[in-house]
Amino acid sequence: MKRFLILVIALAITFAGMSWLANHAGGETIAGMFINADPLVKLAAIALMLAILLALVLGLISLADRSGGAHKGLALISVWAPVLGLLVAAWHSFTVFSTVSRIGAVDSRVWGLSVAEGLIPLLIGLVAAVIAALFMLRKPQPKTVAA
Repeated sequence: MKRFLILVIALAITFAGMSWLANHAGGETIAGMFINADPLVKLAAIALMLAILLALVLGLISLADRSGGAHKGLALISVWAPVLGLLVAAWHSFTVFSTVSRIGAVDSRVWGLSVAEGLIPLLIGLVAAVIAALFMLRKPQPKTVAA
């Protein structure tokens, strides 16, 4: 339950920060940022969207299967999806700020949209982790052996 709450709070903070940066820099939508994003950001976002789909499938399997076999896959998604999103966001922010330092732009309206588009994979990774953690709240039931 603690992991789920932490992930939901991180998701809300990331979404709020990304929305503020996008609105401050020019009012771009998430779909518009995705269309104009760097190819690595797009690739990571698509991979993490597949992780969301996998989390949904494994979650539905875990609801039908009482043995808990799908919990390992859900645990992997809940840990590694945000890590991948964070790595891509950090890499993208690093390249944005190194470019900003070369050209000398200090106004956040110049670099805000690029940083916001780098947060898209983190947001999608957190959504995948929240979905996986939500399905993991239900504990698997041990198999009973008939006597």
